[in-house]
Amino acid sequence: MTGRLDRVAWQIASRSPEEEDGLADITRNLFYWFRGPTPRSDPGAHKQLENNLTKALISVLENGDRRLVLGPFLRELGLRPCQDIVFSLQRRPLLVGTTKRRLVLAITGGETEVVPNRSKIEEGRPDAWICSRDWTILIESKIGSKVTIGQLRKHARAAGWPTGTYRTACLSWHDLYRLHKDSARSIPQNDTVSRLLLENWLQYLEHQNMTEFEKLEAIDFDFFNLPPEERRSLLPHMKKRIRGFARLLAAAGPAKKIGNLYKQRRVDEWKFGEPSTAGPSSWFNLGGDPSPRTWHATVFFRPGGLDVSVLNSGNHLARKLCRLGLAVFRNLIEEAGKSGELCVSCRRAWYRDPDSAYKGQNISHTDDPLTIMPATLDPHGKDSCATLLKTMLERLLKDKRWRTELRVRQEIPRDKLLPLSWKKQVTILSKPLGQLHRILKLLLDV
Repeated sequence: MTGRLDRVAWQIASRSPEEEDGLADITRNLFYWFRGPTPRSDPGAHKQLENNLTKALISVLENGDRRLVLGPFLRELGLRPCQDIVFSLQRRPLLVGTTKRRLVLAITGGETEVVPNRSKIEEGRPDAWICSRDWTILIESKIGSKVTIGQLRKHARAAGWPTGTYRTACLSWHDLYRLHKDSARSIPQNDTVSRLLLENWLQYLEHQNMTEFEKLEAIDFDFFNLPPEERRSLLPHMKKRIRGFARLLAAAGPAKKIGNLYKQRRVDEWKFGEPSTAGPSSWFNLGGDPSPRTWHATVFFRPGGLDVSVLNSGNHLARKLCRLGLAVFRNLIEEAGKSGELCVSCRRAWYRDPDSAYKGQNISHTDDPLTIMPATLDPHGKDSCATLLKTMLERLLKDKRWRTELRVRQEIPRDKLLPLSWKKQVTILSKPLGQLHRILKLLLDV
């Protein structure tokens, strides 16, 4: 009984002066939202997002399972979980100066960079506090990647912590995302509160573009099945994910070899067809000049999975290929036939305005009047298909209503990728990319 009374007395003593006066702390309500300035251009809008991210974090840590949700967070900071803990948002608890272990924690929107003092240190108060009998955490949150030394010292001084009596630590919102994603796997099915909190917390971080690409997830494909109004809020997150995927893939195996083919030609400019509120897919080139006079190695995101392709984006290269004669088409079919899954096709991309002089990306729709899987053909069949492919390209090139493309591609179903780690996803992608590297080299050299 005495122990219980001690805990109650300690929690009462930990209240802020406002709470002592009988004023309820409305910021602790789960439904309270820090409104901030309305215009997004207003610098204060950043502070609004910082406040709401911090509030969401504190709500999850306070109301989730102390061992499985709060415990990993504290261990990440080198602190031991304990029984009596008080959480506070922007209100200084009375006991922050009585604990021996003191931590100033900066949470940032990217890889944290602690920078020297600016000429004018931002005014304000710490965003949150977490206190126990043994330790106190002072939290300063940012949506950018930089935090100033002066601001952290200023908050420590405001708490009555002299230099040398506290330590500092830095985490990113993505660090917290990864930490709580791991924690979510340990939550038992019957703990519906913790499961709901973590599920919504992780989703909130994703929607606020506070996560980095780690591996292909269902959202990367489901996005293209959403109606425009639901896509709109996810667009920044999806753009960041696709660029993150491209960056990691470019450093891996055959994709890196493809990029090197362009570097050898002094071309190292990437192009992205970023997701939109209505488009059926998104894509990026693995290196390559965004000009219709260069063959492209392109990765497409579609609802059903990835499509890795080599293709031309204008009629110039298709005409050049036809002028070189049948031998080039035979070599192409023979090389593609070494894979059991590569397809070769003629593709028509219909212009929205056939009479316009601009033939960039103004495409209305596409179709594939001829598709060949070379691995299924015997030598005679490969010769016949090479002749058919050349004839079809020449016929399509006579009509100026569309752009004529030669495509060599392989589809990789999403269900084959999603259950795997990033390393294993790259392994699956490596085989078709290695085959496309040889195809691309053949086409770039002719």
